[in-house]
Amino acid sequence: MLKRMSVYLLFLSLLLCLPALAEAQDNNRIVAVVGNDIITQYDLEKATNRLQSQILSNTPPNQARPSAQEIRKAALDNLIETLIFKQIVEREKLNLSEVELDRQVSAIMAKGHISEQELAAELSLRGMTMEEYRQELRQDILKRRLIERLVRSRVVISDEQVLAYYNANAGQLAPNRMHLRAIFLPLPADKNGQEQMRLLAQKIHQQLKEGADFSKLATDFSRGPGSDQGGDLGKIEIEDMLPSMRAAVEKLKPGEISKPVALPDNYVIFQRVVEQAAQRGVTAGPTESERQQIRALLEKQALDKRFKQWLEQVRSEVYIKVIEN
Repeated sequence: MLKRMSVYLLFLSLLLCLPALAEAQDNNRIVAVVGNDIITQYDLEKATNRLQSQILSNTPPNQARPSAQEIRKAALDNLIETLIFKQIVEREKLNLSEVELDRQVSAIMAKGHISEQELAAELSLRGMTMEEYRQELRQDILKRRLIERLVRSRVVISDEQVLAYYNANAGQLAPNRMHLRAIFLPLPADKNGQEQMRLLAQKIHQQLKEGADFSKLATDFSRGPGSDQGGDLGKIEIEDMLPSMRAAVEKLKPGEISKPVALPDNYVIFQRVVEQAAQRGVTAGPTESERQQIRALLEKQALDKRFKQWLEQVRSEVYIKVIEN
């Protein structure tokens, strides 16, 4: 009797273990092979959940989100790319010491004004441990160094390319300096006068939207810099402007007019001046600030293109087999 009971209990325990064993086998199932490395079902599920969490937290409620299948595919592509970079990093003998990694983590915490405990708490919300974060940061740093060594060194922007871009696009640059006109409307001390000035600012803004001449209105109404020159302020360093003024002008396209900006002592309306080639000084060429801006833009465009080409070539040379359906 006891023997039969023991056999029954053993059989029952095996039945209870089967789901756990099946789940463990499923987690260990290989879903992709990348060179000499593998990606398991567990790796993919973890990466998918993390990516889904990031998308949910960064996507506004009214904006369409990718489907579960699209997120899973993106997570798998990211894992494959990570393993490719890992193998090339090993081949190139790139490394990052623990001291350097500690320094990077400290710099990140200092920039964000957070403690190690606060960083750990934030990572926990993202489903990451500190060790996983350090490993991911290490990979990112090594990846940047790899790109610097194998890709960026091949990207060279000539002075002729900078000048050609400037001549074709100077009026459309996202500038550090911007040619502006302005209408300044000083605020009286009394509330009734302030309300009247607010209404006047709205009226002038409406007239400008309907096509009124900015220079004429500036001459008639502006009581600030450039009023005797049709509101012309010349080229202004936008980084030196007050935050509210900078926010009003930095996205203006040539010819566009800002909404009235409320300042402590004024309402001000800006217009970004449309500059002709001769006004831009094309023959003289860009300023040093504009030259640096254009070079950085062209380098980024060239680097993105070169990197995509390089990555496609690398992927074609690495054995990749996706097993998952």
